[in-house]
Amino acid sequence: IMKRASVVSEKPLIGGQAVIEGVLMRTKEQSAVAVRSPKGRIVMRKEPIPTAQRRFAKLPFTRGVITLYETLAIGIKALMFSANIAAQTEKQQLKENFGKRELMLSFGFAIVLSIALFIVAPLVIASFVARGNSFLFNVIDGMVRLLIFVMYLLFISLFKDVQRLFQYHGAEHMTIHAFEHNE
Repeated sequence: IMKRASVVSEKPLIGGQAVIEGVLMRTKEQSAVAVRSPKGRIVMRKEPIPTAQRRFAKLPFTRGVITLYETLAIGIKALMFSANIAAQTEKQQLKENFGKRELMLSFGFAIVLSIALFIVAPLVIASFVARGNSFLFNVIDGMVRLLIFVMYLLFISLFKDVQRLFQYHGAEHMTIHAFEHNE
């Protein structure tokens, strides 16, 4: 058992994310995206992860913020890459690339919608129903958040593109499992 634990600890920590028709895998040092093109071939891109902000990542309260930013930046970059590959036709690549302005607008809209759905709506409903009972307020707030989350997942799972993305999410988990078991 001790030998197995030491072997596992020597391996790099790997994380992943499903992207459109593919998978993003990353370590602390680099990321790699593999995407299936419409022609069926696998297109890959590997990139180093900048280490400049790592010295600040050891400071209290900054590690989480830096990790969140790094994860979002790498994830969005991988999603844009996968969207361009998935949108290829036989002779042309997607011509309508999102600029920074469009990306920031859609990201801002997603954040506002998330806050409205998962924070404001449950608080308003719970405070209306509970009226001064803090225990009841917390129970209702939690139940409403859970209900909204499950309804959200059920709603988005109706879209074929999202169903396909969920399949690649499973593939990402299988990839990490295979790596951890030397397969």
